[in-house]
Amino acid sequence: MPHPDSSGHDRSDSDLAGALARTALGDHAAFRRVYELSHRQLLGVAMRVMGRRDLGEEVLQEVFVAVWHRAHSYQAATARPMTWLMALVRHRAIDLRRSRSRSELEYQTTAMQDAGEQALERAATAGRDFDLAVARRQLAPCMATLAGPQRQCLALAYYDGLSQSEVAQQLAVPLGSVKTWVRRGLAQLRRCLTPGAPA
Repeated sequence: MPHPDSSGHDRSDSDLAGALARTALGDHAAFRRVYELSHRQLLGVAMRVMGRRDLGEEVLQEVFVAVWHRAHSYQAATARPMTWLMALVRHRAIDLRRSRSRSELEYQTTAMQDAGEQALERAATAGRDFDLAVARRQLAPCMATLAGPQRQCLALAYYDGLSQSEVAQQLAVPLGSVKTWVRRGLAQLRRCLTPGAPA
C-alpha cells in the first residue's frame, strides 16, 4: 500500500473525493474546491476533444453544472475522482461535437437546397424572359400593322399585364372601346401570324 505522501496523486485524490462528497450535500465552498482542484486538467481534456478553447470552456461549464447536481453519484470505490470527472467531460464533449456536426450538416443541406431552388428559379425566370423576347420579336412585324389604339391596348394588356379596365383608365377611354380594340387587334394578329386563320 503506497504511503499517503509518496505521491501527490494520493493527497489530491483524497482532497477531491472529500470535496465531491461535501458537494453532494450542497456545500458551495466544497464545490468551489472541486473546481479549483480539477478545472485546468478537465479543460485540457475538453479542448483536445473539441479542438477549440471556447468550445472546451462550454463543455466544462456544462460539466460543472452536472457535477453540482450529480456529485452524489460518484463512488470512490469504483474510480478515482479525477477519472470520474474526466469521463463526464469526455462524454459531454463527444455529445456536443456530434450535436454540432449534425447541426452543421443540416445547415449545409438546407443551404444547398435553398441554393438549388434559387438556381432553378433563376433558370426558369431566364427561360420565361427568353420566351417573351422571342414572342415579341415574332409579334413585332404584326403589331406594326395594327392601328394605333389597337396596338396601344394590346401592348398595355399583354406586355404590361394590365386588365382591360386598367387599360381604359390608363388611356382615359370607355371600357367598351378598349374591348373592341382588343378584340379586333387580336383578330388581326391571328391573321398575320397564321395566314388563312378565320377572322
